Amino acid sequence: MQTSTIILIVVAVVVVLAVIAFVASRGKGRRVEAQRERAAGIREEAREHDQELREREAAATEAQARSQMARAEAQRA
Repeated sequence: MQTSTIILIVVAVVVVLAVIAFVASRGKGRRVEAQRERAAGIREEAREHDQELREREAAATEAQARSQMARAEAQRA
């Protein structure tokens, strides 16, 4: 083989490896972005769930207070 042929093969292999590395890094970037989007969705669901829970707790506390007031009224009567 001639030296120029060997150099051409080496350059071609380097280019192919560079393309493979580029494609792999792009794929990883997309996966990471998809994971970030999923995580954001999960955080939003958790926030909504937390808000609902706080509202239910507030309603339960209010109902308990009304119940205690009604019980106190009933005992006075």
